[in-house]
Amino acid sequence: MFSNIIFSNGDLDPWRAGGVYDYVGLNLPVYVIKGGAHHLDLRLPNPVDKGTDVEFVREREANLLEIWIREYQ
Repeated sequence: MFSNIIFSNGDLDPWRAGGVYDYVGLNLPVYVIKGGAHHLDLRLPNPVDKGTDVEFVREREANLLEIWIREYQ
């Protein structure tokens, strides 16, 4: 079983055809960023991100990473 994987995609991503968009499992979150493109969630935050999907996804990703690190330790 795979774990500690986050599937995030932007709906404007030119590689979206190869992405995961549907529910996989409880421990494999899938996020689609409206208006997002390739690796937008991995870029540094920008003031224009406030209140957008990308801000929401970044927060969820950071929370999951914190949980996974604590569980590992």
